[in-house]
Amino acid sequence: MLIFDIKKFDEQRVYLLQGRIKNIKNSVKLDPEWSHKARRFGDDSRIAQILLGYIIEETLDQDGERNFKAANSKFLSLDTHQIDPYIERAVQESAGADFYYTFEKEY
Repeated sequence: MLIFDIKKFDEQRVYLLQGRIKNIKNSVKLDPEWSHKARRFGDDSRIAQILLGYIIEETLDQDGERNFKAANSKFLSLDTHQIDPYIERAVQESAGADFYYTFEKEY
């Protein structure tokens, strides 16, 4: 996961994103082998940060550096239908991380 200041993105849109995550995350299909709903799955702001990290990775500049202006522009341009696949991916990643963390504790 990329570490960055989430405040580099439009604050109101991030707030709306977290609401969208809360509304649809329980309908996301999870891999039965590693689906686990724990702390990471329940943290909508963490899921939003993962999602924004995907957008940052897609908008790296020619030198491979983060371009927050381009990432924020892309984020603002996405409609609900375009953002939902990002949400699904981030929710699945969070559930998978919860599973592997639980598995590590048991091991």
